[in-house]
Amino acid sequence: MYVLTDGGTFSASSLLTANLKKHRAVTIVGEETGGSRNIWTAGEMKSEILPESKMTLTYGILPFTFGDITDNTGHGIMPDVPITYTIEDYLAKKDLEMEWVMKDISNK
Repeated sequence: MYVLTDGGTFSASSLLTANLKKHRAVTIVGEETGGSRNIWTAGEMKSEILPESKMTLTYGILPFTFGDITDNTGHGIMPDVPITYTIEDYLAKKDLEMEWVMKDISNK
C-alpha cells in the first residue's frame, strides 16, 4: 500500500498516515504531513469572519490525543520516500509522488 502525503495532510488524514506507517507493507511517499501523529484539534468548531477579506475561517477548539503524546517530535509524519518539487515541476503540473509509485510498482 502506498500513502501519498504533503504539507496539506492534516487532522484525521495525518492520524491515519501515522497508524498506517507502523505496517511493513505500507510506504509513505511525498512530503512531511502538516498534522501531528498523535494530537489534533477538532470537536467543537468555531467560525470567524475575517474583517478585511470577509472570508470565513473555521477551526476546531477541542484537542484530542491518540497514543503517547509525550512522543512529540514537533514534526508531522515523515515519508519513507521523500519527494521534493522544483518550480519547473509545479509549472509542468507533474505528480512526482504518483510517478514514483507507478515506477516502483512496475519494478516489482
